[in-house]
Amino acid sequence: MYKRQALGIRKETKALGYSLTQVGGEELSTIKMPNAINSLQGKIAGVNISQNATGAAGSSRVIIRGSSSLSGNNQPLYVVDGIPIGNENNGSAGLWGGSDGGDGISSINPDDIESISVLKGGAASALYGSRASGGVIIVTTKSGKGQDGFGVEISSSVTFDKVDTSLQDFQTEYGQGIRGRSPVNVTEARDNAFSSWGSRLDGSNVVQWDGVERPYSYVGSNADHYYNTGTTYINTIALTNGGENGSYRFSVSDLENSDLTPNSGLNRKTFSLNASQILAKKLTSTVNVKYIIEKVNNRPRLSDAPGNGNYTAGLLSPNVDVRFMNPGANEDGTERTISTGTFTQNPYFSAFNFRNEDVKNRIIASTSLRYDILDWLHLTGRMGIDNQTIRRTSVTPFGTAFQPGGSINEQERRYNQVDADLILGVEKDITDKFSTTAFVGVNSNHIKEEFLNLG
Repeated sequence: MYKRQALGIRKETKALGYSLTQVGGEELSTIKMPNAINSLQGKIAGVNISQNATGAAGSSRVIIRGSSSLSGNNQPLYVVDGIPIGNENNGSAGLWGGSDGGDGISSINPDDIESISVLKGGAASALYGSRASGGVIIVTTKSGKGQDGFGVEISSSVTFDKVDTSLQDFQTEYGQGIRGRSPVNVTEARDNAFSSWGSRLDGSNVVQWDGVERPYSYVGSNADHYYNTGTTYINTIALTNGGENGSYRFSVSDLENSDLTPNSGLNRKTFSLNASQILAKKLTSTVNVKYIIEKVNNRPRLSDAPGNGNYTAGLLSPNVDVRFMNPGANEDGTERTISTGTFTQNPYFSAFNFRNEDVKNRIIASTSLRYDILDWLHLTGRMGIDNQTIRRTSVTPFGTAFQPGGSINEQERRYNQVDADLILGVEKDITDKFSTTAFVGVNSNHIKEEFLNLG
């Protein structure tokens, strides 16, 4: 059995001097996820994958055999069709809030993956230098190789997501208030918006944050009330063709996600071409191109309360129903505040009045030429590029309680990585029981990053 190892070289499994585990694309596409790497969870020993609670467009943290550094990046290097790609996090939350901007590996369409190999051994990782100190994950995409003639592949899937509240164990016997009594006026209700130290719930009418009296009773899970049932549709069509002298596979994919948080979602369109051609008797060329257009609407805020509807929906008292806070804006467009604390957000004002969106255009491309000098000696040249531009807009609307005048912030991040390899390889059988495989080569890696901010 042969498996693909570092630098795109295929070797027999028993000849590898390090640990390598390979998962086929069919296992990853059984239940398709917006970020295909999450499908590896539980399939490979020693690989821990944790997905942030930030929706379909969020990033994932992958750790192979534990952390290797106390201060550096412990995530693996990702290599797609022999070329390393960038996997930087495009934004994260800090002490005062923020959003998860997603990562690089999430751009890969799950329908295009032929296999994923995880290199755990230091000997394999060393081939890629310090970038691979956390291990290497090699993604091989589908091609038309092995196809006899023209073919059409059609794939369509839908998945549903639901917030799991079964692990929550909030008390439901005592309601809003302090010192064992419920609010007696709207000021007390707003002063103690998240305090559940009131009297025992008895069904009597008690004033709430908007001055309306409602039953002092358990209203059910506000997480169930606030969050939607998420839906993700992935549709892919691929054209393939293969023959003695070459093959190709061209695919178009559309991912449409409506996320758990109201008014949030993701659309990703992927165009992929994988082609190979025998140009001459000893010369073979391959080309891999992926173009991704990704649009994300309303990435959820994290950490601190400002702009964070999750904060409010998760901490309300058991007798306060989040649904009465919808709509989140008054007729003049200002926020319907729910608390005297101005930094506490009405969750529906956050979801439908704040803007937190971005557009990413990305191209991942590589080409290689292999010349068979002799039956046992070959020279391979390869070059690849990962180029992406992300434009992000964040708007705090006019009338927001903690910032009445509002604000706008525009960001643009440009990332460009170019890798080039030149490898001379020897694969020769010395005798029936003895063979040798050796490679010598050079690599060039160039990364350029620009970040523009206007706010």
